[in-house]
Amino acid sequence: MRKMKKLMSLLLAVALLIGILPSMGMVHAEEDLLAGTELLARYEFQEGGKDSSGNHNDAVIGNGVTVQNGIASLPGGTADSPAYITLPQGMFDKQDTLTITMWLKDNDPRSSWLAAFFFGSQNNSNQKPTNYYYFVPCEKQHNTLKLVMTDSVNESNPGSTEKGFRESINTEGYHGVWTHYAIVIRPDSMSCYIDGESVGIQPVSRKVSDFGTGLQSYIGKSNYPDPLYQGDFKDFRIYKNALSEAQVRQVAGIKDNVENYTMDIDGDNVTKTLSDSLYGLFYEDINSAADGGLYPEMVKNYSFENAYMQKGNEGSDYFKKNGYETVGHYKLHWVASPEENFDVSPQSAQGTGESLNENNPHYAVLTGNVSLENGGFAPQSNPNGAAMPVKPYDAEKKTGIYTFSVYAKAQNGYNGK
Repeated sequence: MRKMKKLMSLLLAVALLIGILPSMGMVHAEEDLLAGTELLARYEFQEGGKDSSGNHNDAVIGNGVTVQNGIASLPGGTADSPAYITLPQGMFDKQDTLTITMWLKDNDPRSSWLAAFFFGSQNNSNQKPTNYYYFVPCEKQHNTLKLVMTDSVNESNPGSTEKGFRESINTEGYHGVWTHYAIVIRPDSMSCYIDGESVGIQPVSRKVSDFGTGLQSYIGKSNYPDPLYQGDFKDFRIYKNALSEAQVRQVAGIKDNVENYTMDIDGDNVTKTLSDSLYGLFYEDINSAADGGLYPEMVKNYSFENAYMQKGNEGSDYFKKNGYETVGHYKLHWVASPEENFDVSPQSAQGTGESLNENNPHYAVLTGNVSLENGGFAPQSNPNGAAMPVKPYDAEKKTGIYTFSVYAKAQNGYNGK
């Protein structure tokens, strides 16, 4: 038995080492992918709108925009509201080759036409921008990506000349989820990536230099008299280069070409003596590290057993058995609408015959028409974000497939209506 424990300990140590080695071996190669590229501007939102590229292309943060801990939060608003970010005028002049990347959490209600990012000419005599690039992650009515540019000149109706991505890919599933977007502009084409995956490429006949000079650019608005965009941005980069797919994936933090390692172990060749008390390795799920892999559960407090605890009445039977008493309620991580239609079985119900089993004494009680929302497991650095966002279904890539299960029963008197 002791030999088996020692062997298991060794195997676990080797497995952990193998899991660490690929990421360590890839660090230098990943850094080299962006060697030779040139940033035009980078907004990390650590010091307001400061450009950390060294090019002094500082942005102006409008009133109402909150910049904190590397995130710029735009609240939206009417067309005359100042709650948007202004980039330096002329920064995009004659930049025929560009890559714009950003982390974006789309919070917009999609009730109006609007832009998350825009650069183009000033308004003409018709109070419309003649030339522009226009991006919004999910436009109203169609719930699809919109990334377009004016491919010819029509001062009275510039929108009629738009070319690019529109009604192309459904992006509704990214709403409220941190998502990486990359826009690559070349003299004869434009392409887009979402979370490092190519959406496609569109041919165009005009270059940025055809738009003239004095171009204006914004995060959260366009030069159209539309309402302002509502969403959160972080690590907004503008490269003077057309990044490759591999480079885009590195900017997004996606590791490719992970090397495989093998190791031969001779269990009979004892080189170190292990303690008899060592029988395994301690693995701690720090910062949701296991979520989506070793532990693929996406719902937090799925059994309604999580609650804040404190030392209770030491004389009670419940304390003698459990060593604590419940404080608050067991609705932790759950949000209901309407709230009054959602409850969790009270402490007095613990251990009763109404529960699923003796190990799961609590359960949700839903009355009438009610919806439940669960934020899921999130990084400690971003507790309101999703570590494992729900992705749209993609048959070709076999992604967006989830397994749902639940124990449910009707209360006495329920007739199914």
